[in-house]
Amino acid sequence: MSELATLVPATPRLGVLMNRKSGRNRSGTAIVEAILASRQDIAVQRTESADAVPEALAALARAGVNVLAVNGGDGSLQLALNVLLHEGSPFPRRPLLAILPGGTTNMIAYDVGSHRKPGEELKRLLARLDAGTLVESVLLRPVMELTGGDIPHIAHGFFFGAAGVYDGTMANRTTVDAIGGRDGAGPAWRLLATAGKLLVGRDPVDPTPMRLGIDGTLGLEQPYLAVLGTTMERLSLGLNPFWGSAGGGPVRLTLMRQGVQHLLRLTPRILRGRSHAKLNAANGYESLRVQNLVLDFAGGLVLDGEIFHASPGRPIRLTASQHVAFVRG
Repeated sequence: MSELATLVPATPRLGVLMNRKSGRNRSGTAIVEAILASRQDIAVQRTESADAVPEALAALARAGVNVLAVNGGDGSLQLALNVLLHEGSPFPRRPLLAILPGGTTNMIAYDVGSHRKPGEELKRLLARLDAGTLVESVLLRPVMELTGGDIPHIAHGFFFGAAGVYDGTMANRTTVDAIGGRDGAGPAWRLLATAGKLLVGRDPVDPTPMRLGIDGTLGLEQPYLAVLGTTMERLSLGLNPFWGSAGGGPVRLTLMRQGVQHLLRLTPRILRGRSHAKLNAANGYESLRVQNLVLDFAGGLVLDGEIFHASPGRPIRLTASQHVAFVRG
């Protein structure tokens, strides 16, 4: 029996955690609700706040759920993971996860192939369950674990960004998000704004002084334009700003320091993850794979759409030692 086959329960019991306040769900969940109404064998919990998620998951665990579909966006999935990966998880065995992309941002759903509308994804999942073919659609993703800063306990996720990435995220929340932008609209808007600044000779973002500790080696404080990392294999819009393989860890990390050279010329290659002789540390670029990371700075960090902050003496620490099993869309 393959390793992935052992992750599929012998008698699958599907449960759905529905975040009614997620971006797409706010405009209606009629199709998903109609499917759920026709299937009394599916356990369902509906939430309207983050505080309700732990008890909703506990109820699904009591119902014997071992395949969990999260109907929401990246933030909803992160809330669920923070419960499932905690030592006090109500599930005796971590459930197999599926994503019904009902959020404003659905990067993780895109990565695991669940990019269709929530109702369509639920139909595909049920077809696999009914046919007994779940094992053919299981994939693993490393998950990042963040502690420190103002994180109350532990936060889990698949994409983080600081410096210019954080600044761009906050700008999105007052521009694109405010007018209903979905999925790739925010990143695309920020990309256009950044390109426009480059064309007129301006710095695209203000640098953030930061000291990084990479796999146990603490570097000097330097001003960074962008710090971003992921354990996903692909991002929305076909973006893939990670081109290095040195280090071999599960977290793909890209750094851009103040004073980067040839940025306008190299941006298309950076966004597609295509290496180039000028993408090197001497010119202000680094891309590598790491296992552990310490971010010592004063400022914000975004993790799967959720915002956290570091401050002097309270760095954020990141590692990636666990994997999560998903049902491919």
